[in-house]
Amino acid sequence: MAVRQRRTPPPELPATLRAARGRAGLTLKALGELARVTPSYLCHLESGERCPSRTVAGRLADALGLVGEERAALLDGAVDDAGLNHPWRRSFSTNSPLFEGRRSVS
Repeated sequence: MAVRQRRTPPPELPATLRAARGRAGLTLKALGELARVTPSYLCHLESGERCPSRTVAGRLADALGLVGEERAALLDGAVDDAGLNHPWRRSFSTNSPLFEGRRSVS
């Protein structure tokens, strides 16, 4: 199995995300609750250390009320083969016994 290298987001993505969160008046914790991710993960996104999955990018765009170019920029900076969109995770349902007992972030 090939090891995938960690990708970095487009340079404008962290600033766009941070600005949108500021306009929405949300803390990292509040946005995390709305988008069902941890505040530390959001901190990694806003610092440019991580790329969101397409699923998480969509949740963030919805939670922040992003439309138009900002929404497109966030979704364009997302990856479709990592995190919640990793092919291994897509092959299992959250109703699978493998996920039994996992704590929900929401």
